[in-house]
Amino acid sequence: MRFDAPPKVRQQTLGWPPSSPLAYHDKGLWQPLVRSNNGDYRLTVQSAHGSNVTLSLNAGTLTLSTQDEYVTLKQGQWSDWLPLGEVAEGGKARFWLASLAPHIELIQSEVTYPQRIASDDKLASMLIDELGPFYSQWAEKASPDEACLASTLQDAENQSLWLAESAVRLTHQHGFSLWAAVHHLIDESHHLCLGQYDPSSPFYIAEQAPRYEAVLRECYRVLDRSIGRILASVDSETTLLLASDHGAVPNHFMCDVNRYLAKHGLVVLDASGQPQRDQSQVYLKDERGGLEIYINLHGVVPQADYARVQDQVLHLLRNWSIVHNGQTHHAVAWALRKEDAGSVGYWGEAAGDVLFTYNSGFVWGTSVTGEDICPVVAPGANHGPQKPTAETAHTSNYGVLLAWGAGIRKGYYHDRHRHGPYRMADAGATIAYLLGAERDSLDGAIMQALVAARE
Repeated sequence: MRFDAPPKVRQQTLGWPPSSPLAYHDKGLWQPLVRSNNGDYRLTVQSAHGSNVTLSLNAGTLTLSTQDEYVTLKQGQWSDWLPLGEVAEGGKARFWLASLAPHIELIQSEVTYPQRIASDDKLASMLIDELGPFYSQWAEKASPDEACLASTLQDAENQSLWLAESAVRLTHQHGFSLWAAVHHLIDESHHLCLGQYDPSSPFYIAEQAPRYEAVLRECYRVLDRSIGRILASVDSETTLLLASDHGAVPNHFMCDVNRYLAKHGLVVLDASGQPQRDQSQVYLKDERGGLEIYINLHGVVPQADYARVQDQVLHLLRNWSIVHNGQTHHAVAWALRKEDAGSVGYWGEAAGDVLFTYNSGFVWGTSVTGEDICPVVAPGANHGPQKPTAETAHTSNYGVLLAWGAGIRKGYYHDRHRHGPYRMADAGATIAYLLGAERDSLDGAIMQALVAARE
C-alpha cells in the first residue's frame, strides 16, 4: 500500500487474460492519510481476505499504532512487524517511512496470514516462531525507476532468506524429503529491466542501461546469498536443483488477437471492446493462456463448416503483420491445427482448435486507441506468448537448470545446439526419479545425461 498520488492510467495493458495486466507487476493500493481531530493521521489497512484495520500515526513521535500495539518508524527502513489483531486473522504488517516532507509517505508491506502458512498448525507455529512472518510479495517494483528500490531489495532478501532457512530446517530437522519454492524476484526484475538493458530493445539508451543492469545483478545476488545459505547446511544425501521455467526477451509490439479476428468478421465485440462469445464464430478462453482459438460449434458455426473456419483462422494468423520503420514484422511464429499440435506438446480435449505462438518481441495486450497490432508504448520484457526459442544477443526465452549434489553427474553441461533442448516436463520426471517416486502419470523423460550412474 502506498499513501501518495495514484498512478497514471496506462495506454496499453499487457498480459493474458486482457483484464490481468501482469506484465507491469503493478502493486498496491493508493490512499491518502486522513487527519483526525487530535492531530494524528488515520490510515486503513485493507485486505481482500479479512476485515479492514484502522491505524493511528503520530507524526511527532513517528509511532504507528493499533488499539493495543505500536511500532516506531525510521525513515528509509522497514519497521518491526505490527500485529493487526484477530480481525485480520492474527496477521501482521510492517511499514517503510519513505518521506516526511513535503508530505508523509508510507509503504505498507503485504499482510501476513499465519493460519494459512501450513495445514499443520504445529509446523506453522514453528516456522513463524523461529523465522518470523512469511509474505509472498514485496511492496515496490524491482526497478531503478522506483524511488524506494531499497525497500524492495531488503524486502525480497528477507523473503529469500526465509525460504532458505525453511528449506534447511524442514529437510534436516522435520523429515521432509522434498522442499520446493518459487523465487519470484528474478522474474520481476527481467520484466521490468530487460527492456532498458538489452540493446535490441526499442527503449534501449546506452547511458541509462547500467542502472537497469545494476538492479538485475543485485537481484541475482539476493538469490546467490540464499543458495549459499542452503549449500552451507547440506549433507552428502542432499540434491539441490535451481531451475527457471523460462527467460524473457524485450517487447517490441503489442497484439490484440480479439480485435484482429473481429476485423475479419470472426469475433463480435461489444461497445466496450469485449468479445461476445455467443455471437462469435471463434473465441479464446481466459484460462488457456491466450494462444488457443476455439471454433464456436455451439449454435454459431455448423459442424460442416469446422474445417473451413479452421483454415480461415490459420490463414489470418499466418498473415498477421505490421510494417514498422519500413520493415514487415510477422506477429505469429507458427500456427497449427489441433490435430497437428501434438508435435509441440498440445493434445487432448481441452486444447484449442487452432494453436499458435507469437514471434520474438510480440506480446498479447489491449490498447485504449483500439489497434490490433502496434508498437508497445512502454519498455518491458515477456515470455508467455512468445515461441520458446525467442532470443537476442543478451537474453533468451530458454529456462536454465543447475543441479548439484547426490545423484547428479559432476561437471556435465548440456549443449542444446548439439543434443537438443530438454523440455520443462523432463525436470519433474528427473526429480521423481531421484526421489524413487512413481512416474507413470508424468509426461516428461528422465534427464539421463544429467544424473549419475546408480551403483
